[in-house]
Amino acid sequence: MTGTSAMKFGLLMPHFGGHASRRAVLDGHQMGLREPFLCRLVPVVVEAMKQPYPELTETVERVVGVIEKEEANFFSTIDAGLNRIDKVFDEIRVANRTRV
Repeated sequence: MTGTSAMKFGLLMPHFGGHASRRAVLDGHQMGLREPFLCRLVPVVVEAMKQPYPELTETVERVVGVIEKEEANFFSTIDAGLNRIDKVFDEIRVANRTRV
């Protein structure tokens, strides 16, 4: 099922659309973005696809909300992981070690 088909039925693919969307959020984080941004694409996609799938217009708010929440959660996951690795590296430095 494509993302557009999933939107058509008010569904989302497991894990926020898979690797590509998580990769896009990670890339955004690396560029300094800290707020959800992919969710802003939903209305653009719906506008482009509403001719063949007019029912997409009925799920825009719900899909935007779910994607926004998933993005925010993934940003938190990224930040938590980076904090964790920084802590490990700090401990290694303090212990004067050179290997993890």
